Amino acid sequence: MGGPDASLFLERNKDDIAAIKVHPSFARRPITDPAFGPCLEYAEANHLPVIVHCGRWREVAGFELAVRAAVSHPGCPFILSHMGGDSPSLVKEAVAAVRELPNVYLGTESIREYWVIAEAIDALGPGRLVFGSDFNLNHPATFLATIRAIGLDRASEALILGDNARRLFRNRRPPSEAVVDVR
Repeated sequence: MGGPDASLFLERNKDDIAAIKVHPSFARRPITDPAFGPCLEYAEANHLPVIVHCGRWREVAGFELAVRAAVSHPGCPFILSHMGGDSPSLVKEAVAAVRELPNVYLGTESIREYWVIAEAIDALGPGRLVFGSDFNLNHPATFLATIRAIGLDRASEALILGDNARRLFRNRRPPSEAVVDVR
């Protein structure tokens, strides 16, 4: 998770790392825990996106903690999974909290209500949302339909469905051995 082992791993594998994912609920530590410090510092120094699971366990995975980390690391893009918490009320709070933070994006994973996404687009613009489905828990077609139900223009839909992610990951090449055939 952190410390010298994490720093050594990151440095040894720097050519194959395109982002850092932090799942506070699994780690049972908030992203603000010092154990994540070396990873966040590495991400900022290398302009890597940090994807943070946000959920209803607010003491550990609340969007507020991810926002605090993003404020502490302004040179690093943060993507808040589940748009900050996977419920309309949490998403509304998260949108308000990130409005003035240009380095924070919202991932659409598991958001079922098209109107929640539409409200976030109205508040932040389509350039601040990144499509996600939470596959393999959910089928992506469900969440593609949710995005398409909004009735966005082609350019806005393209931003959310891939262009924003391409921009965030632009300085990184794909991992050299990321494709594994498991047939």
